[in-house]
Amino acid sequence: MHKAAPHRSPSPAPRGVALASSAVVLLLIALGCGGGGGDDGTTGTDACGDSGTCDTGPVATFSSLSAGSSLACGLDDDGAITCWGHGNYGQDLAPGGGGHTSVSPGAYHACATDSAGVVDCWGLDNGEAGQGDYGQVTDAPAAEGFQQVASGCYHACALDDTGAIWCWGNDDDGGWSTPPDGDGHSGLSAGWGHSCALDTAGEVVCWGVSDGGGNDHGQATDIPAGPFVAVAAGGLHSCALTSTGGIQCWGIQDGSSFDYGQVTDTPTAEGFIAVAAGGFHNCGHSCALDADGGIVCWGRDNLGQVSGAPADSGHVAIATGGDFSCALSAEGHVRCWGGDAVGQVSDAP
Repeated sequence: MHKAAPHRSPSPAPRGVALASSAVVLLLIALGCGGGGGDDGTTGTDACGDSGTCDTGPVATFSSLSAGSSLACGLDDDGAITCWGHGNYGQDLAPGGGGHTSVSPGAYHACATDSAGVVDCWGLDNGEAGQGDYGQVTDAPAAEGFQQVASGCYHACALDDTGAIWCWGNDDDGGWSTPPDGDGHSGLSAGWGHSCALDTAGEVVCWGVSDGGGNDHGQATDIPAGPFVAVAAGGLHSCALTSTGGIQCWGIQDGSSFDYGQVTDTPTAEGFIAVAAGGFHNCGHSCALDADGGIVCWGRDNLGQVSGAPADSGHVAIATGGDFSCALSAEGHVRCWGGDAVGQVSDAP
């Protein structure tokens, strides 16, 4: 595990503490944490239809929402977690009870923080790095005082109460799990192989894929000057929100097979209040909320992850995954659209 601030070195949690995973073991795609459907012959779903509405039946009520590769999780007012979507390694089996303060699903794992600031991770824990276990579950810090956790593909990072960043899990391709030093960071976000946060001046700092290899498209290095008020790390791109509601994105824009306009098609208008960057390596789309709670998405649209977005307004939060997205209404109801190969849309509560 790597931690930015000096003089603390908590012992990793012992192996074997994660929830039991499914007996089905899927080989990981060589390209990385795929979005869960569509390109492999499975069928994605545009749950919104031509009307742009995404009602999925009886609804639960949540106060926050997050999405990973093909898993989404919601946090209710009591701090209880509900997850839906891909669960082949038990990543959908969140800890019971309330009192959680943040939750973040990744590819085959998820993590949460509780009211004491303890990080709890669950999911892929087979002890085999060749099948995707890099300690992203078992090496979570055994300490308290964390205010936020963010899960990437095979890594995770957490922000402690001083604003120092701790990361653990895979550390390939330029340091997925090697965060910047110092305190005072905020707005932590983890993508496929990189992560980003804001420093005390509102400038974006990113770390991770930056080795000049085939996965490096500048998503962790070609950072525009701020200040910004929020940042979102995606697959091969990142986006940040200015104080006037403008969006700036950077990363892949080379016209290659993985370039779906996730940078070049970024909206030029201002007045947005939130931005979310999706895609895990071979997928890529982003969504934003405007001041009326309307949703604007851009990038890859092979499974309706752009065109299937709700057409109405009044949403208060947005989360993008590998090939799907979800939004939260003012009443706390979830609406999801896009790829649905493993229930990440149709199983939304």
